[in-house]
Amino acid sequence: MKYFLITVDTEADWFSFKENRVTNIFGVHYLQELCDKYDMKPTYLVTYEIATKNESVNILRRYLEKDLCEIGHHLHVWSAPPYYKANEFGVEESLLEAIQAELPEELFDQKMQSLHDAIEKNFGITPRSHRAGKWGIDERTLLWLHRHDYLADSSLAPVGIIGKVKGIKKTISHNIDKIPNTPYFPSKEDIYEKEIDEKLRYILEVPVTGIKGDSLHNIKGATIIRNLAYPLGYKGVGDMMFRPSDVRIPVNVFETLARNLFESGLQWVNFMFHSNELGLGTSPYTKNETLHEQVRAKIELALRLAREYDYKGIFLRDALKYFKEE
Repeated sequence: MKYFLITVDTEADWFSFKENRVTNIFGVHYLQELCDKYDMKPTYLVTYEIATKNESVNILRRYLEKDLCEIGHHLHVWSAPPYYKANEFGVEESLLEAIQAELPEELFDQKMQSLHDAIEKNFGITPRSHRAGKWGIDERTLLWLHRHDYLADSSLAPVGIIGKVKGIKKTISHNIDKIPNTPYFPSKEDIYEKEIDEKLRYILEVPVTGIKGDSLHNIKGATIIRNLAYPLGYKGVGDMMFRPSDVRIPVNVFETLARNLFESGLQWVNFMFHSNELGLGTSPYTKNETLHEQVRAKIELALRLAREYDYKGIFLRDALKYFKEE
């Protein structure tokens, strides 16, 4: 069996983090229509503002109650209480560039718990999956998730933008060379190492699927070269996570890389993007109608091809169940 996951960082509009606007949430309807069409199951990893604002809670709960989606935990440290000094919209502006891995112990626990509690209160479920905001994962986060009975995390990727994650005071150098392109049980001492002892396994890491780039990868100016070559039929890409967001990659090139990915027989594919990429003007990737349509076309392509290549759509929380069955 082959498995396809859709993991969506569900959060405020990209350009409106300081105001916590969530107008992008209406794009969920479009994604749910696609998931219904192709028999796929999205996991919405929600921030505190999404878990507490009426408009986002009402939309997501409608699909949740029909078991058409999963709600998971996605901490943005600037928008979850407690705050030192929040603005009128409930945003700690001094923490806008912060990551959870650098928070003091007590504040880390309190913010993780406040989001967890908000999800329980407003959605009527206990979250079982998580992704760290800004990829700011560390061993402490995984241990917190384990203590609160989470089943799966998805805060790592073998290639892409997460090699270095910079906060305000701390920078994490993720060892992406050690991260596999498949789920694994991380060691409590080193999240990049697989836990061999079955008795010590505690949470499943489900990395976002990585795609290795072409031979231009180490050449200076590779992006410019590709952009000039795309109109001539070139279909190479750089190292990337499997996501629809890079506006430099034409739809036909994205289709080729997606087909190559599915034809490779990779057993687990984790396709990620942000909820604000579903809305027009709510993300730099969808700032105009042309880019918006390109992102939507890529999302539908990924779902259609996953179906065509016989991938089973599953929620992130269920990855542990299917992984154990192997």
